[in-house]
Amino acid sequence: MTYYDFINFVESKVTFPFSLSLKNRKQFGFYYYKYSMEFIKECIEIGVRRYFRYDANKMPTQESVNEFLNKIGGILHNRNTMPVYQAIDYIQNLGRKRHMGWNNIIARRILDGYIRVLLKKWDYEKINMELRDHVVMITKESRDWSEWVATMTDIIEEIAVEYWPNI
Repeated sequence: MTYYDFINFVESKVTFPFSLSLKNRKQFGFYYYKYSMEFIKECIEIGVRRYFRYDANKMPTQESVNEFLNKIGGILHNRNTMPVYQAIDYIQNLGRKRHMGWNNIIARRILDGYIRVLLKKWDYEKINMELRDHVVMITKESRDWSEWVATMTDIIEEIAVEYWPNI
């Protein structure tokens, strides 16, 4: 598919009377060269289903088309990210919403350390399940940022002692 065919495909999703601005064309041009065509089409379909809202004439509303165009880059990025890092992003967003004083930089370092020690015994798939189940639960049940940090640090130390007893 050529670039122009691709832009026509995207505009067919946006539908008349809406069309892509020059800025949107440049944005989709970047996606055209960065991602595979099948992947982009899949993400566009996800974006259309998730963000398009329709008026009485079954036409997408201007606001929903704009929201779709604003969100498509995030959909492409997130779906192209390893599941473990998607889980980390989810945990960080959850923590930021639940706990005052949440620090994404420190949380990321803690979560990266957690993954590093878990890699000694598990593969990425099992680590992803652990993050989604156990760490999300810890994040939800912690009363505050300090409790979350203390809990995660204790868990990391327990696992590390298992593999490096002389530390």
